[in-house]
Amino acid sequence: MVCAKKTANDMEALVIVNTEDLEILLQNKLVGTLLKNKYGPMLRNAWNNSELEEPIWLNEISSIFIEKTELDELRNRRFEKVREENEIEEDKKRRRETERLASLKETEEFESLVEEVKSKGFTTSAKVSHFIIRNRLGDKYKHISGVLTMENGDSTWHFNGGFPPKIYAQLCSRLNLTDNGSHSRVVDFTPFKDL
Repeated sequence: MVCAKKTANDMEALVIVNTEDLEILLQNKLVGTLLKNKYGPMLRNAWNNSELEEPIWLNEISSIFIEKTELDELRNRRFEKVREENEIEEDKKRRRETERLASLKETEEFESLVEEVKSKGFTTSAKVSHFIIRNRLGDKYKHISGVLTMENGDSTWHFNGGFPPKIYAQLCSRLNLTDNGSHSRVVDFTPFKDL
């Protein structure tokens, strides 16, 4: 006996089929062809839909309507597709975790930097950058400081000890820092951890 759940337009119907009766019907050339033409494509679609968990009835009923070699191929394709989708999902999870850990490290470094320099009386962000370079703190603040690629008009240069825009804004806010009044803009940032 085969039980199949068919979903169409949000309506579900339970179909109960006696396998032996179905096999007898399929032996009739005309009825068999009609049934295979009607249900074969539906079953192939079910095998190709890897988003749904493989129903128990799919193997049994498919073996009646689909030739063994094609059915083996459908099973293998489904298995590969599910495996690939699982790998993609695992990769996404790893990336999210890596980003979360990087964000935690940035927060820890930022708070540590604020504590270290707040008593120094710096008034500009450039002085904080020079402090990092002069005291060789690139390893200590390797996620939040690094080398900026700056641009002003046609000129491009590198600035050591700089901060990405997000960190720069937070640092200026927390320490009441100003910039040097330059009209330069950041076009790239490479953290010390990547150098």
